[in-house]
Amino acid sequence: MFCTQCGKEIKKEISFCTNCGFKFDYEVKTKTKKVNKPKTKGRIDLRSIKFLENPILNFIILLFVIAAALPALPIIVPLALFYFIFTKLFKRKK
Repeated sequence: MFCTQCGKEIKKEISFCTNCGFKFDYEVKTKTKKVNKPKTKGRIDLRSIKFLENPILNFIILLFVIAAALPALPIIVPLALFYFIFTKLFKRKK
């Protein structure tokens, strides 16, 4: 941070310039540590769960995705094969 009067570099925590003595109008805020308290008792706060860092939750999500995708596999696999064969046969040369 720089003084608005003399341009000398000053620390953010002080309320006046050590070079020219100009007093700043802002209030010095003290740093407080935030404490995360649960908002409700007995319930899981879903925002606090880190999905990618929880291996058990990742496994459960993977099982649900596989279970949901199984009925669509007879449609998805032939379409994917057709797409890859089609793109290999009709590949554009630059």
